Amino acid sequence: MKSVKTIWKTLSIILLVLMVLPIAITPVAAATPTQPSGDIVALEFSATGALYMSPWNPVLGFNDVYSNLQWNLVHSFGMYNHYQTAIPVEWSATYKVEANYEKDAEGNVIGKISVPDTALVFDPVQNKWIPINQAVAENRTYIPGVEGYSGLGGKVPVKVIFNYDQLYWHHGAKMSVADVMALLAFTYEWSVDDSQVTNQTDPYYDEEYSTATISFLELLKGVEILNDTAIAVYSDYIDVSEPLIAFSLIVYPTIPYELLAAMEQAVVTDPNGTNYGWTDRTTTGEVGIDMLKHAAVIKQMAQTLTPDKVYYFNGLNISWNLSDRVSRLVKWIDQRGIAAVSNGPFYVDKFDPNANYLVLKSITNLGFPQILVRGLNDYVPKLNSIEFKTVTTQEAGVEAVKAGQAAVFAWSMPRGVIGDVPPEVKLIPTATTMYMIEVNPVNNVYDPTLPGTIQLRGAQLPGQVIPGLVLYDPKDTLAKYNINVTLDNPNWVPINVLTKEAMADEKFQFNPFGVKEIRQALQALINRQFIVDNILEGSGFPMMSALRPTHGAYDYLNVADIEEKYGALPAGDLARAKQLFQAGLEKANNTLAKYGMKLVYETGSDGKQWLYFVKPDGTKQQVTIYFVIRIEDQRRPIGEQIAAWIEDTFNIKVEKLIRERGVVTPVIYGSNPASYGFKTNPWHLYTAGWVATTDDPPQFARYDVAFYYAPLRGYGPNHRNTAFWYLFDQDAYNLGVQLYFGTYTPDMEKQLYQDIVKMLEWGLDQAFRIGVVNTAEYFMVNTKLVNIPFWGKTTGLWSPWGLVFASLSQPPTTSPPPTTPSPTPSPTPTITLSPTPSPTPTTTPPPPTTPSPTTSPTPTTTPTGGVGTGTIAAIVVVVIVIAAAAFLLMRKK
Repeated sequence: MKSVKTIWKTLSIILLVLMVLPIAITPVAAATPTQPSGDIVALEFSATGALYMSPWNPVLGFNDVYSNLQWNLVHSFGMYNHYQTAIPVEWSATYKVEANYEKDAEGNVIGKISVPDTALVFDPVQNKWIPINQAVAENRTYIPGVEGYSGLGGKVPVKVIFNYDQLYWHHGAKMSVADVMALLAFTYEWSVDDSQVTNQTDPYYDEEYSTATISFLELLKGVEILNDTAIAVYSDYIDVSEPLIAFSLIVYPTIPYELLAAMEQAVVTDPNGTNYGWTDRTTTGEVGIDMLKHAAVIKQMAQTLTPDKVYYFNGLNISWNLSDRVSRLVKWIDQRGIAAVSNGPFYVDKFDPNANYLVLKSITNLGFPQILVRGLNDYVPKLNSIEFKTVTTQEAGVEAVKAGQAAVFAWSMPRGVIGDVPPEVKLIPTATTMYMIEVNPVNNVYDPTLPGTIQLRGAQLPGQVIPGLVLYDPKDTLAKYNINVTLDNPNWVPINVLTKEAMADEKFQFNPFGVKEIRQALQALINRQFIVDNILEGSGFPMMSALRPTHGAYDYLNVADIEEKYGALPAGDLARAKQLFQAGLEKANNTLAKYGMKLVYETGSDGKQWLYFVKPDGTKQQVTIYFVIRIEDQRRPIGEQIAAWIEDTFNIKVEKLIRERGVVTPVIYGSNPASYGFKTNPWHLYTAGWVATTDDPPQFARYDVAFYYAPLRGYGPNHRNTAFWYLFDQDAYNLGVQLYFGTYTPDMEKQLYQDIVKMLEWGLDQAFRIGVVNTAEYFMVNTKLVNIPFWGKTTGLWSPWGLVFASLSQPPTTSPPPTTPSPTPSPTPTITLSPTPSPTPTTTPPPPTTPSPTTSPTPTTTPTGGVGTGTIAAIVVVVIVIAAAAFLLMRKK
């Protein structure tokens, strides 16, 4: 039978190959440039009339939403996170990763790629490029990366070749490797404080900038210039996929080197008595140099540039024409009165700071061709111009888009602000905040006479935990009853030292959430869809775990199926919640009975049935959940609704503590879970909020699950402060360490995903952090005026994908209508997370963990020759089909 199956599988693969062979031997159609057309108006919202909150420069500027949004249309990228998967794709550069390494007995990566003497680092003290091997020999450890390289024996595991498309800078010069090396030299110079070596003040150092860039520079173990458009980067950084490696190592300039040098001169020399800096600083009086506002100063500084003032190329043998570049920059400033020059699909044509008015135009107006975005095999821009205007109320922006006076309202709002949505208006979501329930699982009374051990960080206690029992503030409470014992751990109390009087104290309680099944019951109880529909008014998505539904890993790892397995469903599972709660009560009662205690339901003074804890002396204590609910935002109605569900379903009294941030944060995250953090009572539940600001690729889920679930880093009851009580599990801790800090090589990608799922399952099983909703806000787009085919899955139109690929809406067709009429659009359109990705794009990995604010990633391919594109396409398609078929067969096994 096996042989028959093998033959059939082999024939299936051959058949698949033969089916696509006619396609494969036909050259793949290249994307065709088109002439951009159409002018649209995009509105921005500023209640105070002030639009930009940070300066227009790529060093420490572009930190507010609008300057960043517009700048992302003005400059190009080497790579960028795919709008759907969040895995970076090639944009205006290509990459080739070469990896060669082995692992020692401990699993450490040992590189086998020799770093040549032509691989350079920039010496910020000597102000020149030198071979990294020379830097090691001369012990120049003040250069980032040198100290780490010195122990590698001259070999690294990774070499990445980046090849940069020769785009036009807006003033007409072509981008070259000189611009790349200039940016790198600048980054080294401003990231290292020379005074540590020279004992003299270093005017070319910015601590804030260094904090953002130094980790990136540490990854570089030499940069080699290959030709006028390509470099090779040597590194000891390795990850599970080539795109992740490339994106973490790429350097991509967004302004030409002469503009960078001119702004640098302004910052260092402070012309005309103005204290220029890279950002506005009230403490020092620095004014952030700005390409829109300070064009005259930048021109002045550019005209003073001489080769000896431009240190970027010292030690390099490359061509660069400073005179030509300065001439082009000065001419650009003279023509437009602004100094913003970049290499993207749009350029800044007009800017009026008084009116907060800015116009971007297509580079085709300058005579340049459209830019090929390699990852999508398509050209941009599609529009001729975007006119940005400002409104001072959200209502004005909403009505303008509805009335067709503006194509886009580039401001995200809760769904309730928008009101009725006409059929021609599309709502584009951006996921912003995640709301979770922090659960205090404190359970610190144990029986040391029973077999077993209780795990702690670096220690253990003999015996077993008694489910749900807590003695709050144990040291003080024991002292109150003159129980003078030395505890093995100050937060854990052996039940055999407690007297009946001590157990009668109000601080001896039953914590329902000290029982895992009851935590799981709460996780199953919450109807998240109800919260989205009725409290958020549609502005959100049910969120069942620490991996939000807009995360790149959510669909990739089938997270919804995992959540369902543990009873976390969008609409909740009431029957399962009741079942789990009953199982938890029975588990607790079976153990409590051995110590003369029990849990019972009795009628309270209000006539309702409530849960009571009966102590050994017969006294009854009403079981009460202290639920800390934030007052400032939608967490208040969310918390009040969950409290009502708990009381109605489990018949446990909930005391709602409605508090603001400044009061609760020090208690929830800064006090012992086994204490009366609020003086008169402990806390059991808290409506926590977390913010997600990026589109994350699937691989980055490793950090999310480790942060939120592992007893490792996330805020909450863990071992970060061992003076507190904490929930601990050694296996979960080890897994968290590996996910957060460990190395996953390309051959370990499957293992990485398995570890992410394992950590996720442990967190869902423990249920001490419960997902509730991922809130959303919405951009408005009038589809009669503009077509926006896709956008960032989490970031919406804050991502450059939307407006870069926006095009003029097509006029109604004059052809006969279809025989089957299309359905009438609903007045309130269905909101989807984001569109399905096109099958064409080749995906690539995520951004560096510590990217430089002045750099962007860029992929690269080395030049090829001798093989036609049609032949290459044929080979690629055939290989892909065989690989896909093999993959399907492997999955079936």
